[in-house]
Amino acid sequence: SYLQERTGDMHEYVYPLQSLLSAGAVQVNYICKAGHPIEIILEVAHEEKCDLIIMGSRGANNFSKFVLGSTSQGVFGLSKIPLMIVPSDYSKDKLNDKVCFATDFHFHLNAQSMRLMTTYNFLAGSLLHFVHVHSPTDFIEEDKHRELVALVFGPVKSKIKYIQSDIFEDSLDTYMKAT
Repeated sequence: SYLQERTGDMHEYVYPLQSLLSAGAVQVNYICKAGHPIEIILEVAHEEKCDLIIMGSRGANNFSKFVLGSTSQGVFGLSKIPLMIVPSDYSKDKLNDKVCFATDFHFHLNAQSMRLMTTYNFLAGSLLHFVHVHSPTDFIEEDKHRELVALVFGPVKSKIKYIQSDIFEDSLDTYMKAT
């Protein structure tokens, strides 16, 4: 009975959104299951052959907790499906202002990833920030990185930032807050 009650609540919440999104050719389904949230999200995303998992975050102090709650952090670490994290206080009108890629410059973008970026218009009019956190002993090939960005993403506005640090999350957190 608990799952039936929660499914009813979900229907009331999703129904108004469903009609809005359906007008934009986005298919919306909702499923209510009991179990460990990370396992259930990954299981359902796989079973439903989802192209993208979109999760909200709740915010805390360091990067992984600031951007990701424990559930979204777990999904992020285990998912083979692209994941979009939406901060709880984020406004959709800011979506195309900036896009931040934390990268090691070993792009493994496939056709599906590029189709998602095009479909959700992440690249149009955005400033792409490519952030590479590396240890002080790493050799950085800046020219090759710029060439790779141009090859993969084409003529987009971009900025590459190199941060020397052995502490990835704190360095990325500091950069995101500063920009």
